[in-house]
Amino acid sequence: MRQQSSDGYIKIGFSIKVASRRNALQTASPYKIEILALLEESRIIENVIHIMLKDSKITGEWFYPTEEVLRCIECVNNNEFPVFIQEASERGKI
Repeated sequence: MRQQSSDGYIKIGFSIKVASRRNALQTASPYKIEILALLEESRIIENVIHIMLKDSKITGEWFYPTEEVLRCIECVNNNEFPVFIQEASERGKI
């Protein structure tokens, strides 16, 4: 999910009820929250993504919209998540 503000911070997290989670975040944010990508995986994959993107982490599940974070989103949306994993592995991120 992304906050539509000048900073455009991106939240990467696990949720069973995505719409409810987005709505809860929206209540707490003055900026529109949009879902950028959905990956039907487990909390383990969420943790792996957080490790791979640790250089872009702000706090908790919030990340700066760096090139690497945006590449992860692109791969998820193009059904190429294994490609992102391979790229991260080649860069020594995992």
